[in-house]
Amino acid sequence: MAKTFITLTLIFFFSLSFAAAEDLTPEKKADIEKLIRITGSMKIAEQMANIMSRHMTETVKAERPDLPNKFFKIVNEEVSRVINERMVAKGGFLDLAASIYGKYFTHKDIKGLLAFYQSELGIKTIRVLPQVMQESWTAAQLWGQALRPLVVERVRQRLHEEGIDLSS
Repeated sequence: MAKTFITLTLIFFFSLSFAAAEDLTPEKKADIEKLIRITGSMKIAEQMANIMSRHMTETVKAERPDLPNKFFKIVNEEVSRVINERMVAKGGFLDLAASIYGKYFTHKDIKGLLAFYQSELGIKTIRVLPQVMQESWTAAQLWGQALRPLVVERVRQRLHEEGIDLSS
């Protein structure tokens, strides 16, 4: 009986995972890839390459400042080349992202997003959203810093009211 239950449970879970995988049809995947390209999400590869190169070169420069600049140029070129190649390779970032999008959006959703991002407003959104996000992040940091004294005072007051003494 227990063996039958385990077998049925395994079959159920495997069928769920296969059903989810089948939901990402070639047409839907192609539209997701188009959406990723249109929105500029592929630029993640460039950002990753820059971060990795900078980290690698800073680490090496700290230990070997005598190396010629050509060394660092080669590192930057090869990091970029590998990331760009693997970004679109089978099992690369584009495939991973398509699976994630496919998990949360129906094909109809993807088509709607494509229509939006190809519209005048969508094109503007793609263009200005990085600046909006950067400015929002900076504003949030400043706002949080301004709240810090109030938060500290409220916590101190509440701890005092609760009889909790942190002075020792």
